[in-house]
Amino acid sequence: MHDIVGLILRIVAFGATYYFLCEYIITCTIPTWVGIVSILLIMVTVSLFYLLYKCRYLSKCEVCKQNVLKSHGIERLIKFTR
Repeated sequence: MHDIVGLILRIVAFGATYYFLCEYIITCTIPTWVGIVSILLIMVTVSLFYLLYKCRYLSKCEVCKQNVLKSHGIERLIKFTR
């Protein structure tokens, strides 16, 4: 249940931010099509960056069956905390 609430809050925050960004793009002095193309290019760039770099470090958890960051073993964690 906690994850659903967090997801809903993030979606609402994203929607509000996107609304204000679109409002700014429409009302600023640059041509609207330049702003819209810029937004689309940034969205594609961020998505590609995430897929190419972040997904490499994900693995399926054997216990909860969700994607989690790959661990480097408890030995490395113990060395890091000392």
